[in-house]
Amino acid sequence: MREKDVVITGLGVFSSLGNNVDSVWEDILVNRSGIKLIPRDSWLSGHGVHLLAQAVPSSDFSQFYSRWNVNKKVVRNMSRASNMFCYSALSALEHAGFTSPSDLPDTRSGIIVGTGTSLCDEHQSTPIQDRNPTWFLDTYPNITLGQAALITGITGFGTTIVNACTSASLAIGQAYQMLKNGEADVMLVGGSDSRLSPSFLSGFSQLNMHTRSDDAERAMRPFDKLRSGFVLGEGAAALVLESREHAERRGATILASICGFASSMDAYRMTDPCPKGKEKAMRWALEDAKLSPQNIDYINAHGTSTLANDREEATATHHVFGEDAL
Repeated sequence: MREKDVVITGLGVFSSLGNNVDSVWEDILVNRSGIKLIPRDSWLSGHGVHLLAQAVPSSDFSQFYSRWNVNKKVVRNMSRASNMFCYSALSALEHAGFTSPSDLPDTRSGIIVGTGTSLCDEHQSTPIQDRNPTWFLDTYPNITLGQAALITGITGFGTTIVNACTSASLAIGQAYQMLKNGEADVMLVGGSDSRLSPSFLSGFSQLNMHTRSDDAERAMRPFDKLRSGFVLGEGAAALVLESREHAERRGATILASICGFASSMDAYRMTDPCPKGKEKAMRWALEDAKLSPQNIDYINAHGTSTLANDREEATATHHVFGEDAL
């Protein structure tokens, strides 16, 4: 069977820089930061952490969801991570030219979500007998997928990937492979996570991963010799992927092509990075795309700003791209 070309036709975002793709991109180009100081009276203050990148609340949730005839009760019962992803997902679908579930191919469309686990810290201050009966569902990693299906009406293939920082990337990669192999025509993919809780803040802090800096403009500085760790954030993003022939057949605007994908593990240690797995993934992705390192103009690094990860990531990138990566 001939492999199909895979393209991106829609984008959606919910981030500390806002919820509109165009305005977020403009902020990135002028180096605007979404990092803010934690107010001293916040429940999140303490644990040696001073900064967060919290997503900007949207004032038009109700109006936005009403365009898709979404039940208000469904929206009310969504966790923050689910709400952010569903907003991003509908934004991406509209950006791609879909305005209702009936526009999507029934069994030939699906959803793949990358996310993390939830400790449901927000429920701890409420006695168990006083909690919403559905509160426990928020602990399930696939709750976001289920709510995205309710919101979008997509009934085809669906799965959740929980794989730490690579979850959303793997969601894109799996959808890419499905589309390339002709298993689907349209896939809604992306990721969402919100771990802004005392438990997660203290956990990252004890692992010496979160910066102790209180300088919102200069704290997050990957690959800088003065780096001291990352700033924890939250957010969501979604992409609409299609086979090129399906996108062209419906007259969609093609934003980009996905040419290759690969994933690997280093089998090293749980919290210490190793360059071998990173190097393999990059080499295999180039091989899948039938490209050479010299064909690449931009490298999107993990860039955690931790001493160990930045060092090993830089080593792996140098091994693959040589002096061109410097």
